[in-house]
Amino acid sequence: MRRHLLLALLGILIASPLLAAGVNDPSLVVSTVITSGGGLSSPTGFAFIASNDILALEKNAGTVRRIQGGVLQAGAVLDLHVNFASERGLLGIALHPDFATNHYVYLYWSEASIGADTAVESQVIANRVTRYTWNGTALVGAVQVLRLPVLPGPNHDAGYLLFGPDGKLYVQTGDLNRNGKLQNFPSGPLPDSTSVIFRLNADGSVPPDNPFVSLGAPMSAFYAYGIRNSFGMVFDPVSGILWQSENGPSSYDELNAVGPGWNSGWEQIMGPDSRDPQGVGDLWSASPAAFYSDPEFSWSATVCVTGVAFPSTAALGASYSDALFVGECNSGRIFRFRLNPARDALVFTNPGLLDLVGDSDAEMAELMWGSGFGTITCMKTGPDGALYVLSYSGLYRIVNPILSNDGAPPPPAAVLTSAPNPFSARTMLRAMTARSGPVTLDLFGASGRLIRVLHEGPLPAGMHAFEWDGRDEEGRPLPAGVYLARLSGPGGVWTHRTIRLR
Repeated sequence: MRRHLLLALLGILIASPLLAAGVNDPSLVVSTVITSGGGLSSPTGFAFIASNDILALEKNAGTVRRIQGGVLQAGAVLDLHVNFASERGLLGIALHPDFATNHYVYLYWSEASIGADTAVESQVIANRVTRYTWNGTALVGAVQVLRLPVLPGPNHDAGYLLFGPDGKLYVQTGDLNRNGKLQNFPSGPLPDSTSVIFRLNADGSVPPDNPFVSLGAPMSAFYAYGIRNSFGMVFDPVSGILWQSENGPSSYDELNAVGPGWNSGWEQIMGPDSRDPQGVGDLWSASPAAFYSDPEFSWSATVCVTGVAFPSTAALGASYSDALFVGECNSGRIFRFRLNPARDALVFTNPGLLDLVGDSDAEMAELMWGSGFGTITCMKTGPDGALYVLSYSGLYRIVNPILSNDGAPPPPAAVLTSAPNPFSARTMLRAMTARSGPVTLDLFGASGRLIRVLHEGPLPAGMHAFEWDGRDEEGRPLPAGVYLARLSGPGGVWTHRTIRLR
């Protein structure tokens, strides 16, 4: 199989056209937490250290930034000297399961050799996983957990890491353009910690129940191998199955369900085995535990799959109980997949997808859920249940405000309140806007239907009051229930408020 570089390397990707980020479910609201112009540069990952308190990674600067209440704080809580050539840099973050008590934060990064950030390919020491301690204002006390290969690269460094429901640390590495046994060349060099998913204790030691533990180091530390490159992993909170996105060369990006001992098939197989000239017999088998399985889904033309996330039905709605989201960085889209009742495979309505390959956008129409998010790098469900999407365009928040009652603070552009709430005869909505511009104040029913426009036109910065008498646009009284007031202005939705009519 010929080797090709991913057509749009994450580190040098030209950003997608600036389209309004949105989803095709009118009951959900997409808001912007931080924009690319808000000071966050080339972000690759994030983690919640508390509700409305986020640590975000800047790939090229090697800095960890803090976002509190939707506001990017000045300075960095950690500044690492990174080599950011191509896909190197500050790449992954995970919190220890006992973060609330031990305050441990794990980072995956490419260490520069010159004591400063650099894009010179040769000025690099290693890829590392390092543990830090959060002291309330900074990350301190570096402890090395893993030292990993970094050459030749400079692409295919992977870098995603997370803790599983078993309390173990899972770390993903790419192939770094090597051609060894772990890339399924049976006569190639011995295993070298590339193209794998590590499964480790929190201190970096090897659990005794790993699938390849009987083979000794380095295989004893691996959970899976044969991986080209990946920017996303997530555990199903219901089944406990590990799902992973994998990037193809010029064809066959993949969505995989990963089990202990899994061999993804690279470099011999990308996409389903039935479509590849090589077969399972061409793979290197790390006997006796290794097994190969086809992807659960493949894109015949690469889209640069990245983040993978499971939604919270409490914040998005019961219709998302079988959903799995996958983001991509070429066009800023989010795909929504549906799981079978056992949650170990995907189901489709279009017969053209029964081969588990998306051959065109038309064939994949049922999967298209979100668009306009730019270069997506990471997706996670937050403590508030909302879906958070990180991209080179900013950090977005997706939620059903009716269900969630939206306890998160509003974006800094505006604050919207209502009193009394609940109300029976009338309520006063007060909007404090931080900047002037054309503003719309709309009211929606629980189904997402627009029922009233309270204001549409320019407003200066400051406090504004609007009265609602519980009637629709035609003056008809509305039934008791839950309604949504949404304030929009330049850049999209500024904020919203749930109102209850008695």
